[in-house]
Amino acid sequence: MSKKRLLTRSKRAAGRRRSFRVLKILLILASLGVIIFSLSFMSRSSFFTIEKVEVKGNAVTDTALIESIVFTQSKGLYLGLFSKKNILLYPKEDIEKAIMKDFPRVESVALSATSFNLIEVTVRERTPYALWCATSDSPCYFIGSNGFIFTPAPSFSPGVYIRYRGSIGGGDPLGQIFLPDSFTAVFSFIKEITHIGFSPSEVLVKSDGDIEITTSEGKLLASTNNDLGVGAENLRLFWGENKKDLPSFSYIDIRFGNKIFYK
Repeated sequence: MSKKRLLTRSKRAAGRRRSFRVLKILLILASLGVIIFSLSFMSRSSFFTIEKVEVKGNAVTDTALIESIVFTQSKGLYLGLFSKKNILLYPKEDIEKAIMKDFPRVESVALSATSFNLIEVTVRERTPYALWCATSDSPCYFIGSNGFIFTPAPSFSPGVYIRYRGSIGGGDPLGQIFLPDSFTAVFSFIKEITHIGFSPSEVLVKSDGDIEITTSEGKLLASTNNDLGVGAENLRLFWGENKKDLPSFSYIDIRFGNKIFYK
């Protein structure tokens, strides 16, 4: 009989332990539920809700449109529980990406929370260095120093900006890069010839890489297939020796290394 009593007590004790474990798990789950619900409720509190957006650094990009992107990207809930408008949880990276995508003119953007209800958006807009026009008759666009085409340009009198012409491969020009593999070299070359004393107004880059540069003095012929840094130095030496004898010229051709042809 004693063995049966011990076995019975052991089973009852095991049952109580199982019940206690189940109760413990239920209490933990209930506690987690209360915590999650509380955090969800707090995330929607007006004390932490974004109510105002302040935009800085934009001279051209529309302030209201940037504000609209911030509020649009902040709509909704994470996991159906936590507000995206919460100052601690707002989708910062998504907002920055959306602004960069919608406004090619914006070179960089940074968001920061300056109070519990205010988001500050600081943008840096691209500086227009030149114009890109597909042809002499087509509309022109502003481009940066890396060839990035970022906004349509109004009509300018000749000489205000250097005009680059050449193909970009079709499609909407905005957001594309003119001469992605060689624009930086071409841009530096144009700066160098300006320092030498030429006044370039138009740069035509042909499909084979040849460059035809229109200047006030005459045309310069170069090629993206060559080292334009060496070409600029050769032109500097040539111009230093022949400038007095060539107040104007039809062309100077530096496509053939140290052999410079002119007319």
